[in-house]
This record gives sequence, C-alpha cells and structure tokens, in this order.
Amino acid sequence: MHRGNTIVEVLIAVGILGILVASIGNLVVSVNRIDRVSAHKDQAIAYARETLETLAATANATFSCSSGACAGLCTPRPGYTSCWKPCTTAVCQPATQIVGTNPVFNRIVALTDQVGDTNIKHATVEVTWQDRGQTKSVRQETLLTGWKNL
Repeated sequence: MHRGNTIVEVLIAVGILGILVASIGNLVVSVNRIDRVSAHKDQAIAYARETLETLAATANATFSCSSGACAGLCTPRPGYTSCWKPCTTAVCQPATQIVGTNPVFNRIVALTDQVGDTNIKHATVEVTWQDRGQTKSVRQETLLTGWKNL
C-alpha cells in the first residue's frame, strides 16, 4: 500500500522546479540586458543622425565664401560666385563632446575635405558609450556638398 511520496521523490521534484525557476530567471535577465543594449544603440543612432542633419542644415553658413572674400581660399566653379572654404578652421577638427545632458554618450564629429574638391565635405559622426565594461559605438557618415550658388 502506497500512501504518499517518498522523500526522494519530493527532493527530485523540488530540484526540477528549482532548475526551471533559475532558467526562467536567467532568461528574463538576458532579455532585459538585450533590450537595454538595443535601446542604447537606437539612441546612439538618433544622436548621430541628429548631428549629421544639423551639419547639413548649417553647412552653407559654415563653409561658404563669396568670391570677393574668398581670394586664395577657394575657387568658385564655372558659373558660380561662391565656393566652400577648405577645412582649415577649428570647425573641421575632430571634437569629442558629451551628448546634451546625457553623460552616457560621447559624440566625435570629424569634417574633412573631399580630395580634390573643397566644395564637398566628408562628415563622420561616431557616438560611443560604455556597456558592461565594453566600449560600444555607432558610426554614421555623409557627404555635404556646396551645390548652391550663394
């Protein structure tokens, strides 16, 4: 006559239940970590794109030079009365900055002249952050062109 569970059966059931609970706990922790890493990457991409959009919106004001004031700095294309100055100013030097009020992200902006044409600037933005002791980064690049006659 079998009246109940033996101590061995109870210990095995408790052990299996403990393994299942620990596995589910690890899964939840892993999903949360992946979600945080993904959110940081999305935010870094947004910061990089925002910077490139700002550079594109202010490029003419930053680099343009009318022919009278450009003597020796740049040569306007045929039919143009303006051109972009070469990247010799501090605005073109790579600079690292904390993004807004968020100390988690650093942004490095670099502008260089396209070889052979100062009317084209190569803009690179790299946003970095620390995650679990490792440096993560996102890099976005674009070409800015001085196509408008100012």
